[in-house]
Formats: sequence, C-alpha cells, structure tokens
Amino acid sequence: MDMETIYGNLTSVDIKEQQRLWDERGKGYYGEYLLLTELYQHIKGQCKILMNLNVPTAAGKTTEIDLLMIHETGLYVFEAKYYKGTIYGKYQDAKWTQYFRTQENSHFNSPIKQNEYHIEALKRLFPGTPVYSFIVFTNNDTDIKVTGWENTGIVVCKLNEIRQYIDKINMKTDTRLSVEQIDETFKSLSIYAPIRKDEVSEEVRVIPLTEYIEQMKSDYATGLEAVRKEEKKRFSKKVVGILGAALIVSAVVIGAASIIVMGAKKKASEAEKAQQSAEQAMEEFAKKFKQVDPMNGGDVELEDNFLEVIDSKLEKSEDLKDTFLFSGKLQVNSKKYSLRLTKDTTIIVQMKDGTIAEYNFGTIAGIYSNHWVSFGRPDEFPEIQIFTDSVDNIDYIKLSKVSVCDERNLHADYIPCIEFELYNAE
Repeated sequence: MDMETIYGNLTSVDIKEQQRLWDERGKGYYGEYLLLTELYQHIKGQCKILMNLNVPTAAGKTTEIDLLMIHETGLYVFEAKYYKGTIYGKYQDAKWTQYFRTQENSHFNSPIKQNEYHIEALKRLFPGTPVYSFIVFTNNDTDIKVTGWENTGIVVCKLNEIRQYIDKINMKTDTRLSVEQIDETFKSLSIYAPIRKDEVSEEVRVIPLTEYIEQMKSDYATGLEAVRKEEKKRFSKKVVGILGAALIVSAVVIGAASIIVMGAKKKASEAEKAQQSAEQAMEEFAKKFKQVDPMNGGDVELEDNFLEVIDSKLEKSEDLKDTFLFSGKLQVNSKKYSLRLTKDTTIIVQMKDGTIAEYNFGTIAGIYSNHWVSFGRPDEFPEIQIFTDSVDNIDYIKLSKVSVCDERNLHADYIPCIEFELYNAE
C-alpha cells in the first residue's frame, strides 16, 4: 500500500488534491503527510499511528492532535508545522516569530503550549504511560532558532532529525508496551480519529437536505400505515354481543385514530411542501450562481482560455548542473477582467515524487505592490530555477494566490485567491 493511500485511510484526506490546491490548509495536510511518511518508513520498534484526533479534555471539550504514535516506549504527540523562513522563540514564550528576509514577519502561538493541552488530555486517559512532546517543522526551508527546550523533555526539530531523538528515548527508557497494549490503546483512541472504517454508520454520514426531507416523508407515510393497521386489528377483535358498549368504545377509538391519522397526514403534507421549497431554493441558487471552476468558488464565469501562457520554455540550464529553467509570458484573453499579482503571489512546482518547491513571485520579480495583467498586454514572468536532473521528474507548475478583478475597478477582487496552471507534464 502506498503512502498516499495510508494517509488517506488515516485522515480521509486526498493528499494529491490538497497538493494541487496548495492553500494554507493544503500545506498543513502536506506537512502531516511528510511526517507520517518519515515515521512510517524509518521508526524502529512496534507502533501504531493515528492522525487528526479530537481527544476529550477534562473541561468537557476536545483538543486536536496532528499525529499520535503509539510506540512500545510510550505515546508520542506530534505538532506538525509546514512553515518556512527562520523561526525564533523561547520555551516559555506564548508567541513565536516567523522571520523572512524580504517579507514582513509573522507571529504564531507557541506549538509547545498547543501540545501541552494534547498531552494533558492523554495523561488523563492513560495515567502512568510515558508521553513525549514533539514539535516538528516539516518544510526543509525552515531554520529553527528556538531555545530553552533542550532539557525539558520536549523536542523541537526538523523532519530529518526525528529519528535521532526517538532513538535516544528508545535507549534510555525501560518502558515497553506489549503488542496487546498498543492495540488496546489504538482501539480506544481510534473512535476520536477520522480513520476510515469498513462500514460507516448513518449517524456519521452527512445527509443532503433533499434526502433528509424525503426520509421524513417516508417516515410519516410508514407511521400513517402503521396507525391504520393497528386500528384495523383492534376493531376486528370487538365482541359483537356488547353492541352498545362496542359502539361507544369504537367512537372514542375512531376519533383518536382520526386525530392521529390527520396529524400524520398534516406532517406528510408539511414534508411535501418543505421538499418543494427546498427544490425551488436550489433551482434559484443554481440560476444565480454558476460554478465554473471548483477553485474559483465564486460567481464569475471565466473563459476557458482566460489566462494563456505564451512563449513558455522549460529547458536545461547551460550554467547550472541538474537545473532546468522555466520562463514565459502571461496573457489575459478577456476585456472584462484582469489578473492582479502581489508580493504574496507564488509559483509552485510539484515533482513526480510528490515533493513541492514554492517560489515567491514578489521576491524573485521585485514586485512589492500590485501588478496587473490586462487584455492584449503579454507580461513576462520571472525565470525560475527547478533543481532536478531530468525534465521528466516535473509533474506540473502553477501560479497561485492571484486575483481576478473587474477592468472598471481594478481594486475590487471578484475572485480573491485563485490559481492557474502554467505547465503540466500530461
């Protein structure tokens, strides 16, 4: 079984689709996928893995764990961060800093503090079992300058450093969970994870509104039929000899039955109206919003060739070893809409082995404010270097984090964050 399938079984997430989308959530999933791959392929000893668990806390809430490894030496709680740049922080700090040489710094909550909630919850569920906290930066472009954690039992490291820290714990600890104990822990925690099971119960399936209303109608019809059958059965058992009493009882029962039947009919009628109303609302919605591209997510209809790449070149570098150069021009084929590029716009390259390179358009092009590509004005995009020994290794190249604007108002984003394919090996 390949790693993509294993990741999908553990998380119910299609990692290939997330790589193609490559938004902030997609990057997070990809970081988790890299972490899973590293552990799955290289960690020694008996273990099982769960991902994206919502574990209950003492306060009656839940806390989400990126990845939990149930190892023979204990429970390993991983907080994965697919960040790039230089990370500064101290063990006791509530906030850490992500520093870029050419971009504005950003601040984020300390992953150590985040992991403390996860570990608290697990210690409450499994008292006496060793629990280890790992903060893992899964992007190779990250430089970690975090201090103060070294003697705390917490690990802050890059992806390729995980093995050495787990090996150290393996050698030092005397704890050894049996295969049965690992299985028991896995089973008790798997109910909190989105792990794919052989059968999915009705309770956890998302039911469309129209299907839900149809089920209501069916239930009311079934209830109505049950009332009729029950009353028929009861009347058939009446004793003819006590006619007067039978007539009185029958009148009462028939009256009650009529009320029940009328109530069921009324509910069935309400369900029918709700069904019609839902269908009408869906039709109106479909008329108003025309979905053209799943990535658009909006009500702007773009031509099939809205953005065209012309004079594109993907060729081997004459000066650099194992390097290919990609360049070309962007041309918008619309008189109504323009394309807006910013310092956040990126060019993303995915290789056949699943690895991803991300080039900040603003940095390599010197764009630190808005730049528009309009109809009839081909704009050259900056040449990027792709480090590989063969062009066959390149899967696709795309432009991400760009906006579609109205030509009459270039600062109004109709589609604020869209991406376009620049090259596809297929």
